[in-house]
Amino acid sequence: MKDYLIEESQAGLPQELITKVEYMDAKAPIQQGLSMLKKYPAVLVNKNGSYYGIMDSRSLYSTRGSFKFSKNQSIEKYTAKVPSIDDSMRIDDVITAFYTSKAKALPYVLKGKIMGVLDRNTLVKIILSLELLNDQKVSDAMSTPAVAASDQISLSQAKSVMEDNRIKRLITLHDNKFSGLITYFSLLSNYYTIDERLPEKKTDKYMPSSIRIADIMEKNPITVRNDVDLASAARLLAENNISSLIVTNKQGMPVGILTVTDVLENVINRRRLEENRIFISGIDKTVKEYEPELREGLKQLSQQLERVKSISIQYIAMNIKRTRGNRYDIKVRVALKNGGTISVNVADFILERTFNEALDSIKRDVIKAKERKIGLKRLDVENDMGE
Repeated sequence: MKDYLIEESQAGLPQELITKVEYMDAKAPIQQGLSMLKKYPAVLVNKNGSYYGIMDSRSLYSTRGSFKFSKNQSIEKYTAKVPSIDDSMRIDDVITAFYTSKAKALPYVLKGKIMGVLDRNTLVKIILSLELLNDQKVSDAMSTPAVAASDQISLSQAKSVMEDNRIKRLITLHDNKFSGLITYFSLLSNYYTIDERLPEKKTDKYMPSSIRIADIMEKNPITVRNDVDLASAARLLAENNISSLIVTNKQGMPVGILTVTDVLENVINRRRLEENRIFISGIDKTVKEYEPELREGLKQLSQQLERVKSISIQYIAMNIKRTRGNRYDIKVRVALKNGGTISVNVADFILERTFNEALDSIKRDVIKAKERKIGLKRLDVENDMGE
C-alpha cells in the first residue's frame, strides 16, 4: 500500500487534483470573502504581501462572535492558520492534517511555492483510490444520534437548536416525515443577506424570527442507507462535492449523518490505532502536561463502557480546541463495533471540568444508543461502572 502522497518519481501532485483559488488581502471586506466562498472551497489570505492563512466556511462560523457582519469588517478576523500539504508527506499525515485542522482545504506547496489548495473531497478521492475504506459499512463511521426539527421553525429557532446541540447540520421534518437538511453555513449566509437588505426590506416579515427554514433548506439532500459500503458513500460525497450525507435505515427514516470528517476519522483511527484504542488530537503546549491524565481518563471510559453487555468499543477519539474566548472545546467520539459513532461536544473555561463533563455525557449517550438499538429500557451491567 502506498504510504506517501505521491511517488518519488513524480514531480508533484497532478494539476487536476489541485484547486486554483483566489488570493485576498487580509483587509478585504467580509462581503467579498463570502462571495468568494460561493465559488471556492477556501480562499488564500495575504497580509503585508505574504501568505497569512486561509478562510473557509468553517473558519467563519468558528471565529464569528454573532451572525451579523459589519460592512466594513475585514476577513482577517475569520482567517485560520492551517498546516500546508507537500509531496514529502505520508498519506496518514495528510489525513491527520485535515482531520485536526477541520479545514475544508489546505494549501499545497511545491518547491516552496503555494500552487493552490487540496480540498477535502479530492482527498476522499485519493483515499478511495488507495482502497483505504474496504470492509467498512456506513454504520461504522456515521455520527449519531441525528438531531431533527420541524421545517416550520424559524431561522432564529434553528440557530438556537444548532448551538444548543453544538451541531452544524439539522435534519428537518414535515408532519414527522423527513423533508430536508439545513446547515449552519446556510443559516449564516441567510442572516448576512437579511442584514444587507435595503431599509424597506428590514421589517418583521423579513427578520430571522419570521422566516421558516422550509424556505431555505435543502429539500432533496442525498441520502445513503446505513448498511451500504462506506466506500460507496464516500464516492457519493466526492462525486457530488458535498460534505455530508443523511443516513437512513431500511424504513427510510434518518438515523445519523455521515460527513467527510467522519470518513477521515474512520481511516486514520483504523490505520493508526493505539493498543488501548485511544486517539487524541489538538493537544497544544497549554494542555500537553495533562495528556497522560486525559489519556488515562479515556482508557477508563473504554473499560467502563465495555463492562456493559452488548457494548464493544472500536476506538475513542478526542479533539481539544482552545477558543478565542479561552474556553476549552472538547469533542469526544466513541466508535462502536457494528454500532456507528456517537459524539458529544462540551465547552467550558476549566479543562478538568470540561473533560469530566464530556466523559459523563458520552457515557450516557452510548448507553442510551445501545438501549434504543436492542429495544430494552435498561441494559444489564455485568460489573460496577466505577461511579
